[in-house]
Amino acid sequence: MFEEKPNPKSTQKAKSKTKKEPNNLQSPEISEPSVPFFRPQTPLIPNCQINPVSAKELSDYISLALFSRTELKRMNIKLLKGVLLSGPEGIGKTHLVRAAAKHFHLNLIEIDPNEIGLTDADQTDEICLSRLHSLLKPASTSNKTPTPTLLFFRSIDTVHINPVTQKASQTILAFLDGVQRDTAPSSETSLAINTSTICIATTTNAQRLNPAMRRMGRLDKEIAIPPPNVQARRCFLESIIPQTLLHSSLTHSAMAQSTAGYSAADLIKVKDEMTIVALGAEGEDVTDQPLYKLEHFSAATSAVAPSLSAGLGLIAEVPTTTWEDIGGISAVQETLEHSVIQPLLASTFSSFSASASPLAACIPPPKGLLFFGPPGTAKTTTVKAIANQLQCPFFSFSCASVYSSYVGEAEQIVRQGFERARKASPSILFLDELDALVGKRGADYDGNGVKDRILTTLLNEMDGIDTVSGVLVMAATNRLDMLDPALLRPGRFDYKIKIGLPTEPERADILRVYFRKMNICPNDDLMSTAPSISLLAKATDHFSGADIEVLCIEAGLVAMRQNVDNPTVTRECFDIALRMKRKGD
Repeated sequence: MFEEKPNPKSTQKAKSKTKKEPNNLQSPEISEPSVPFFRPQTPLIPNCQINPVSAKELSDYISLALFSRTELKRMNIKLLKGVLLSGPEGIGKTHLVRAAAKHFHLNLIEIDPNEIGLTDADQTDEICLSRLHSLLKPASTSNKTPTPTLLFFRSIDTVHINPVTQKASQTILAFLDGVQRDTAPSSETSLAINTSTICIATTTNAQRLNPAMRRMGRLDKEIAIPPPNVQARRCFLESIIPQTLLHSSLTHSAMAQSTAGYSAADLIKVKDEMTIVALGAEGEDVTDQPLYKLEHFSAATSAVAPSLSAGLGLIAEVPTTTWEDIGGISAVQETLEHSVIQPLLASTFSSFSASASPLAACIPPPKGLLFFGPPGTAKTTTVKAIANQLQCPFFSFSCASVYSSYVGEAEQIVRQGFERARKASPSILFLDELDALVGKRGADYDGNGVKDRILTTLLNEMDGIDTVSGVLVMAATNRLDMLDPALLRPGRFDYKIKIGLPTEPERADILRVYFRKMNICPNDDLMSTAPSISLLAKATDHFSGADIEVLCIEAGLVAMRQNVDNPTVTRECFDIALRMKRKGD
């Protein structure tokens, strides 16, 4: 009948007892400790020539997290401190993280899931937990002298939640939550995190990562490290091979041009292999570092295969082909210059040139170019010349690199190609033999519908929900009538440029291009045996550019058979080559 009221004194005693109880695992809110941060003279991480853009992005992020905490808190901006570095193996992700920790004087804690046992089904959950807690303890509030800490999870895509190591995997997720919140996660197996902790994880494929780790509040910031281009490889080679160790027959630029598809780890292997080959060539009496010669580099690249070109084989390179290497397309070049190149330079590709006309800024740049015409009319070579003038990465697709015996893999290769081109933007994505790659919908008579699925994927990538900003799609075909109308509409391939068989003046222009590369008999008198460009242009009616190239090569072989020591191409050599060509046709 009567309610019993609580005694105020007993309540106060209970509260005091509760305050005295230690709690090492959790704390409701963690105050920011007075941790001395080291501010370097420059925020840029040094010795990262293989990926300078990614290094600058990570440097800016760490600088903001360490030195602008008060300003961000005053503006009520919550800085995310979980970063995911993604990129192929051997690209320099681990080196970048270690260089960042050394540059900012951070206590580096490396955690490898394989060493902890998270990927081993034979390990028990208790063993994994004890190992994980021992590694995470320096970054927790239980450490009486907290220091700025960089927590590095290597190959985090190998962590999967399974019944054997479920608690240890959940501890990593809770630890990431604690890093982001600056508070202790509400889990009995987790540690409270000090506020001076930054978490960085690496993966070779972000798509394989556990979705629970990529959600908002854990690994929010993602930095993709692309494969190194020519400039990045040249800078990296200059950092590992001094100029004084190179022979006059070898340069850093030549090595960078010849190592497409090589990662940073591959280039280090090439350098080691060059040393072994050079030491073997010098003999046993070697006291100093040997000079690297061209033959040493050729032997090293033959022994070390490029790891980035395995599998998909999409490597971003700037072609070396220029307009001077192509003849007979002056009209096409003028059309491309005014309607394609100048608008591109004025908008998306403006970082490569500052000489664009003001009128070009008013013209929207094209999204796609389609070159069509007979075989051998320099369609692919023209695309490479455009990429060289724009100085942008060049990706290419063909039937051999797309089609696969596994269901759905061809569409995935197309999506990965567009994704890689977006990451390297501004870039050019070239689709060779487009009629054989996709064709028309409903014309796939083999019954499996692979072409239709690839065409649907291509249409969505070019003009779907995800826009292809900064990527110019180019294609070449011999059969325009075999393409689907949806692919040819404006917004996908805006310009359709025909490159037909060369006329007589254009054939003469093509011959001049090849004559510059050949040892032609001089035309010094009226009775000279030098070949006549005008006569050859008339005699090569209905010849394509590829046919004229074969004709010049055959004339050179005839000259070599006549005089091996000093082959000189004469009018007779071209007459013999013409007869052989017509006989072969």
